[in-house]
Amino acid sequence: MVCPDRPFTLYLMDHGSYDRFYLDWPRGETVTPGQIDGWLTILADACPGAPINVIVEACHSGSFIDLFQTVSKPGRVVIASTSAAALAWASAEGAIFSDALTAALGRDETLYAGFRVAADAARIAHGDQIAWLDDNGNGIPNEPADGAAAQRRGFTYPGTFCVPGKSCAEPWPPHIWQARGPDTVAQGQGVIQAHVLDDAAVHRVWAVIYPPSYQPPPPGDELGKEALPTLVLNDLGNGWYGATYTGFGEVGLYRVVVYAEDNDRLEARPVAVAVRTGWQIFLPTLLKEQ
Repeated sequence: MVCPDRPFTLYLMDHGSYDRFYLDWPRGETVTPGQIDGWLTILADACPGAPINVIVEACHSGSFIDLFQTVSKPGRVVIASTSAAALAWASAEGAIFSDALTAALGRDETLYAGFRVAADAARIAHGDQIAWLDDNGNGIPNEPADGAAAQRRGFTYPGTFCVPGKSCAEPWPPHIWQARGPDTVAQGQGVIQAHVLDDAAVHRVWAVIYPPSYQPPPPGDELGKEALPTLVLNDLGNGWYGATYTGFGEVGLYRVVVYAEDNDRLEARPVAVAVRTGWQIFLPTLLKEQ
């Protein structure tokens, strides 16, 4: 039952466009911020003071916060995985933002702490994905005043997910302590390394390589997906992982994003490093006077 001591949380995750979330797109079933606001208002009227949390994981999800149509109101914590005009990006397991957010909430982090972790993960992986939060109800995200309400909310139910006969210790994701690219690139080859720590065991470490010619896909309704070169980093011992990438064939600045996952299927916050290959030479232009 939803009442002042029992919050209501709505978590939407799928495709979306501006001011629209797709429930069943082939059937034309969608929902708008205005509709959700109306339903939540009915709930708030029936149980005054009930804490309401809305989390939207979709492309253009920030449009559920901005003022054209908005879910934002006093008493609500509204989180969007990206801005009103940008893509949200998929991961191997689901979505980069939501993977980090749900892992943080599973560690009994507050909504605000989880948002900060997830926002950093999304921004590091894709610089154009800027998550939004509004919890003062004015429809303006990421203000200095935002976060006060979210810091007082979380999902702490000790022992709920304990399995008989196993430890009930909270699982923690791995931590990429350091990532580095090659000191030199020769014949298109260079070593990528990462130092990864975990409270139990690291399952895999990998790097996604963005060449200088990389262009992001055009904005769309689906969570962004890319087919980019991916390099699995081998266990070198003492927490170090590394491998040689042989595709540094372009001249310019590569962006290498390192990821890690542990045996609990929790992912680390990614770390990005820059790798410069060669130097472009620009010859002077000679103009002949007439």
